[in-house]
Amino acid sequence: MIHLFVPNVDDWYSELKNKKEIRMIEPPNEDIEGLRMMTITDPDGNQLRICTRC
Repeated sequence: MIHLFVPNVDDWYSELKNKKEIRMIEPPNEDIEGLRMMTITDPDGNQLRICTRC
């Protein structure tokens, strides 16, 4: 799993949620205190966790 830190995970979610080649595993949430994150799978099957620090 690769972790990517971005300024706003919700913007990324809006952009990626309708793309056929991206599989959304977990929508944006705050399961870990201080992080808002989502998890996707790219076309090659790699899991990516995209995070924003709160």
